[in-house]
Amino acid sequence: MIIEIAKNPKDAHLYEVLGDLYIEMENFVDAKESYEASIELSPQNGSLKIKLSEALEKLAQK
Repeated sequence: MIIEIAKNPKDAHLYEVLGDLYIEMENFVDAKESYEASIELSPQNGSLKIKLSEALEKLAQK
């Protein structure tokens, strides 16, 4: 996934998928960063903001 992002750094969907993978691995710090990058590229996508808030919630619980 990192290689794909390096090839397409302006593809918000790739950052979202990476964030989803980090969530599955319970790596909430990197998930947060991935979702933030995705939101920066696609600010109108409301589902990304929900995913970011969920990652932040998980971080707060740790």
